Amino acid sequence: MIETIVTWLNRLSSRSQFRRFWGIVTEIFWIDKIRIYDFDLMSLDISGEVSESDGSSVCWKMATEKDVDKMILLGCYDVGEEFIKSFVRSDNEYLLLGLKDNVIQTYAVCAVRQKRMNGLFFRLTDEETFISICFTRSDCRGQGWGPKCIREICRRCREANLKRVFIDISTSNTSSIRSAEKAGAKQTNSWYYRIRIWKRDHLFPFGQYRNRFFKK
Repeated sequence: MIETIVTWLNRLSSRSQFRRFWGIVTEIFWIDKIRIYDFDLMSLDISGEVSESDGSSVCWKMATEKDVDKMILLGCYDVGEEFIKSFVRSDNEYLLLGLKDNVIQTYAVCAVRQKRMNGLFFRLTDEETFISICFTRSDCRGQGWGPKCIREICRRCREANLKRVFIDISTSNTSSIRSAEKAGAKQTNSWYYRIRIWKRDHLFPFGQYRNRFFKK
């Protein structure tokens, strides 16, 4: 019941004509419910797709700070400079870019060993990794870039002898849920509420992975 109400409120706020008002409310006080999904890399059918049906080339590459500078200059990738560059500089995370005809269409952040989660961390074993951000340019949406990006990360992880990939998604983010499920994600029984009060985030984890959350 609570999950249904929280999901409905978040969807309502995202579709409202009063987005600025709801943005302020969300920043000051809001509740969201996050589910964790996972990919079993040992059983997942991962194709090595490298081109579109029209023959256009698809390229995947690890981002550098120069790539981030270009994304910020273009201004259509929803990134904060220091925030996104922190993934490029991190020893525990990397930023994967998906390009078509040399234009960045999508990107995702993948974490190893530990994944940051609003003030806490999610502990990972040596055989696991976690997709923390997955974004597609607005003019490229509806073309399957989200699932392609997720599956490319899964393919690379399996080549690196990893066995499981996690991803967490808000229950109100239906497009991201569809992308993950199209890529082969299975919902776990782990979830948590994110409660934001005066710009402070708190996590209340439950489910089989609740002991994975820790503070530094």
